[in-house]
Amino acid sequence: MMLNIALLLGLGAFGGLLNHLYFHNNLLLLPSLESEENGKILNLGFLSEVFLGIGGALAAVLLAEKADVLRQAALALLGGFGGGGLLAQNAANLERQRALAFKQISEALASAPIKPHKLENHPEQLTKLLKQLGHANSRRGINRLRREALLLLKDWFADK
Repeated sequence: MMLNIALLLGLGAFGGLLNHLYFHNNLLLLPSLESEENGKILNLGFLSEVFLGIGGALAAVLLAEKADVLRQAALALLGGFGGGGLLAQNAANLERQRALAFKQISEALASAPIKPHKLENHPEQLTKLLKQLGHANSRRGINRLRREALLLLKDWFADK
């Protein structure tokens, strides 16, 4: 008999919450609205791990539906805790992508002399792009800002 669905969801949510607290040094990050160039973005905070925990619990229990109730409860809790690991892995991937973008931009800066007349006109553009890159929270945003910075540098390097 399958574990009560409400208990299953609750155990998954609890596992997700435990995962959040574990990876954030016992700090509970609250949901918030963040401004971005294209509008506002909802940062789910701890709720993202709770939702992933629920999904992880459902997947774990569905894979072992013939298990007894205690085993299903344990699988739901473990599935909930492991679901948050996906978020941690995604955050690490974003940081690697951000570091690669900064590296490519710095290599472009070092590779060719900047024409002084180009730099005089718009030095704040690159500063603004680099600041936005430091705060970008999606792969698409990081790639867009990297491309914009590299295009700006290409324009600065071009002979006119």
